[in-house]
Amino acid sequence: MTTKYKKKMKKELTTIILLTIFFFMTGCQKRNEKATDENSQNVTTQLNTPDKDVRTIKIEPRDFNYELISNGKLTASQYADLVFPNSGLIKTIFVKNGDHVVKGQVIAELDTYSLRNALKQANINMEQAKLELQDILIGQGYAPDDFSRVPKDIMRLAMIKSGYERCKNDIEKTKYDIANTRLRAPFAGVVANVTSKAHNISTSTPLCRIINTTNMDVEFTVLENELQMVHTGERVVITPIDPRQKAVNGTVTAINPLVDENGMIKVTARVSHCNYLLSGMNVGVSVHRVFKSQIVVPKTALVHRSNRLVVFTVDNGKAVWHYVQTGAENMNECVVTKGLEQGMEIIVSNNQNLSHGTEVKIHN
Repeated sequence: MTTKYKKKMKKELTTIILLTIFFFMTGCQKRNEKATDENSQNVTTQLNTPDKDVRTIKIEPRDFNYELISNGKLTASQYADLVFPNSGLIKTIFVKNGDHVVKGQVIAELDTYSLRNALKQANINMEQAKLELQDILIGQGYAPDDFSRVPKDIMRLAMIKSGYERCKNDIEKTKYDIANTRLRAPFAGVVANVTSKAHNISTSTPLCRIINTTNMDVEFTVLENELQMVHTGERVVITPIDPRQKAVNGTVTAINPLVDENGMIKVTARVSHCNYLLSGMNVGVSVHRVFKSQIVVPKTALVHRSNRLVVFTVDNGKAVWHYVQTGAENMNECVVTKGLEQGMEIIVSNNQNLSHGTEVKIHN
């Protein structure tokens, strides 16, 4: 086989290989384009073929019942921690936790033996001081049976020198201490936190607390954007955690004009007396308000598009979307403040896959 013939065969083989590779790549490209076209067609069909059967309602302005729900803690509107003014041996404690007391009722008393002896000694010292006072005044030439003529400045100096003034103060202080060996309730209420026992020395720690249960305060928080829903004088409903206990009404008495670092505002409400409400109890708090003549839609009518809220209406058998802004809301409904008008027919079901202009069939 000649060299010229070999070169010719090699050239033809190379041409065949190149043509094979070309046709193979062309076939793959066509198959990919066909698959892409089919996928695009499927996606388009999927997006443009939602469930066309929808339910609608017609918008008519109506009252909207708004409910703000929070949690709070009850505190007594008035309480007093009772402490003996002076240290001493506790003789008797007349109450226990949970007892109801009236104003002026004796709660506990100290042993008065030492104080009574101190009063006797103070009276003896007073008698001695009187004799010393007489001696001083007689020594200055005044008659012992009539000291009324003694000038005030001389009499005062004589009383101080004789110890009369000091003895008088001792007697007054001892009588005061004896009077305060009995702790009395400053107002009617319930006894709590009894910490001491009889025959122990009283300390600066309160012996007990008297809680006025006539009125209770509940403190709860609301979000900054919910403050417009709460006003002083607003009625609130207090619900104990125990489901067996009934809810009671309260009235907002104060709103703290300060927003904390969490965007919360503290609100205080006054609750009428109720036997099963205790200071420190955790409760639920709800505020009810009625907004007159509002455009109200079910939450099922709201759809998210591009991180915005959309409501679909029906116009000549086609879905039309409207960007909306909402306000107050409850569990099932919300107020639309912008984007809808009275009389519009809004779609409330099968709206998640709708797009603008999609033909729909109303099936109410």
